[in-house]
Formats: sequence, C-alpha cells, structure tokens
Amino acid sequence: MADGLEAVLIHLPAGAETYIHDHGASFGCAQVLEGRMINRMFRLDDYGYPEYTGESEVKQGNSSWRPGIKFTRWRIRGRRG
Repeated sequence: MADGLEAVLIHLPAGAETYIHDHGASFGCAQVLEGRMINRMFRLDDYGYPEYTGESEVKQGNSSWRPGIKFTRWRIRGRRG
C-alpha cells in the first residue's frame, strides 16, 4: 500500500446486498464484470438516522467512481450460479 492509496477487490455474487456503510472522505470505484450493481446513497438526518438520497445503476462492463461517498449500500443483480 502506498501513502494514501489502498486497493480492495471484492466479489459480490448475484443477489448479494451490503449494509449501509461509510466511505468517509475516500474515493469509491466499482467495475461490474457481470450483471449490474445498484448503488443507493444516504446521508444522516438531523437525528443521525440514514436518509435515502438517490441511487445509480452500473451495468455490466461499466465502471463508476465518486469522490467523497459518505453512506452507501450496494445491491448486486444478475445471474445466480
């Protein structure tokens, strides 16, 4: 790992979902090899509860990156097996 740089490889099978999680001030990047990924974004409301703010879809063969993602939840769609 270089100063300030970390790469993480994650395999999420079709039908998998992550919990709402915090990326802090990091850059988020995803490459979809098969199926599609729905990225749901949240922010904390005035009481500290997650509030849905929108979503984006990344289709097979495409990638997505966003600076400073705060709270997100991934859902993977595609072939099972």
